[in-house]
Amino acid sequence: MLATDLNDETLAVARRLSDGRAFEVLKNFPSRDQFAADVAPAEVVWTDLTYFWLATIS
Repeated sequence: MLATDLNDETLAVARRLSDGRAFEVLKNFPSRDQFAADVAPAEVVWTDLTYFWLATIS
């Protein structure tokens, strides 16, 4: 892990490929409310699963 935001909601992790190239991959973990605000005015169907969540927008 390379970095997190103040709320530990965004992670930057290094991924190295077999050919030696390296990439920094950002992972965001918004709350349900933040996600809905980000995609508004679309409607969101939110499903909480064991290790992650699923959001479907329409």
